Amino acid sequence: MNDWAERDRGSGGNFSPALNGGSTSLLHGYKGYKNLGNVGLDLYMRPPEPQFPRWYNHMIFRLSADYFPLQVPSQVVGITEDLYSLNGTALWRFSNFGQSEHNQWIPYLGAGVGVYLDSVTVDTLATGKVKTTEQYLGVTGSAGVMLPAIGPIRLVPEIRYHTFRQAGNYWASHLTYQAVSYTHLR
Repeated sequence: MNDWAERDRGSGGNFSPALNGGSTSLLHGYKGYKNLGNVGLDLYMRPPEPQFPRWYNHMIFRLSADYFPLQVPSQVVGITEDLYSLNGTALWRFSNFGQSEHNQWIPYLGAGVGVYLDSVTVDTLATGKVKTTEQYLGVTGSAGVMLPAIGPIRLVPEIRYHTFRQAGNYWASHLTYQAVSYTHLR
């Protein structure tokens, strides 16, 4: 643990790749759809721990690529729909400097923006297989806690809120309840 804590105080930035997955609760814009799961990849980026911390040293940045398979209503036949997103999120960590991050429970809040791709495939005898993809800009919010696990590995239970403006001037939104696991790289 001491080696990892000392490494965090080095001169370069810290990069932490992560896998995430969990459950998706559809809130608005998905009438008749069923809740399913989600999976994704995250990359956490932060500067090394400073010798003399300032307020902005509590910030880290996360890039996320997520996949949300949607289960269309049962009465709709021959249509599948999937969401993909690429988000950038700024996270504010409530951490104690001077103490190794690897030994702390670190709650955080985050907000970000992203691009959402809504992919719909129609496969019927009349149409054949037709696929369309629409692109939307959206926002995301996060709340979670970084928990120590084994060595440099962290376990992060988290809730993420996603919303984006779709055609027809309505905002689609959903929550994801997920667990993230990441490790520190340099």
